[in-house]
Amino acid sequence: MHHNLIVEGTGLQFMTQDVEENWAAEIAVHLKNRFGLSVREAAPIDKGWLNVKWKMITDQGPVFVKYYHPERYKLHARPERRSAIEKTLQLQNGLSAAGIPCPGVYLFNGQFIQETPSGLFYTVLDWVDGYTAQAGCLNAAQM
Repeated sequence: MHHNLIVEGTGLQFMTQDVEENWAAEIAVHLKNRFGLSVREAAPIDKGWLNVKWKMITDQGPVFVKYYHPERYKLHARPERRSAIEKTLQLQNGLSAAGIPCPGVYLFNGQFIQETPSGLFYTVLDWVDGYTAQAGCLNAAQM
């Protein structure tokens, strides 16, 4: 069962102490240090295999955060995977900058994938309200 992480003041308070909330807390601290975003709340999004995603409410609005689970991506051991994901995120960010309706990706020191001091890999994107279209149900304009 997932609970929202509540961040108050300078300390983080947890409703439960599980691993995913510890990841969210570590990433929240990193977001403050790296991008100046003060996370007030992190709500997990249950989609995908192993990766953990959150809608994080910050003092500058909501953002989407995706944690790249080491068992799925092995980014420390497979730098070519990190490079491929970076290229994909760069393309997405370029599409967003060109006015295509997709979330922009946060960039820091030329990198779209961020790494916390303990080695958690994650990315931060603009939050966009909506839903994921079902496979096979996109029209030409959406594609």
